[in-house]
Amino acid sequence: MNEPAIDYIPHSGSMALIDKIIDVGEDFIECSVRLDDSHLFSDSEGRIPAWISIEYMAQTIGAYAGWNDSKKGLPVKVGFLLGSRKLTLHRNYFDEPVLLVRAELVFRDEELGSFKCSIMSNDRDRILAEATVNVYQPHNIFEFVEENK
Repeated sequence: MNEPAIDYIPHSGSMALIDKIIDVGEDFIECSVRLDDSHLFSDSEGRIPAWISIEYMAQTIGAYAGWNDSKKGLPVKVGFLLGSRKLTLHRNYFDEPVLLVRAELVFRDEELGSFKCSIMSNDRDRILAEATVNVYQPHNIFEFVEENK
């Protein structure tokens, strides 16, 4: 597939952390993340802290939702990361030039979703982080914000 992920997520500029949609299907998505010294979260040694994994996972899930909405002719919508269960970071930093992020659908209704996520090395040889991530995407973001002021 190899499409720009930016077309399917409500992020822009340096906050768009995922790069490309590599593969997507009815119940999964796989995206790439390109890491370099200019990365927003890069430290002075050019390393990316592994705690950013949760945002890579959330944006990958967002790309899944955006891709599904685009198939229906709908615009990309904002979603919220509710939390994660069993987030496991297998290292403290990422130093690979490219990561692969996979999100597999566990549950989804009209507004809530749960995904089993993993971050792998580009050669798929090592799992670097994994979690079950829970998300919320309201039908109307403006009504949601107004109701929750």
